Amino acid sequence: MGRGLSGRWVAALLIAMVVVVAGAARAQTPGSDRRVALVIGNGNYQGAAKLANPVNDARAMAAKLKKLAST
Repeated sequence: MGRGLSGRWVAALLIAMVVVVAGAARAQTPGSDRRVALVIGNGNYQGAAKLANPVNDARAMAAKLKKLAST
């Protein structure tokens, strides 16, 4: 089990999340003001240095989006 398998799992997970978000978006009634956002904090890119703060950045972005949605 090398890097290729890990990459496949990541791709499968990403596709699954997109399907879930797309399904949630379609389930909304026309004219609904409810929005759905997928925020991912990924700091482990292949071929690049590991990022130090992606989880905190994702949390901050999610909080900002929630605040904007409530106004």
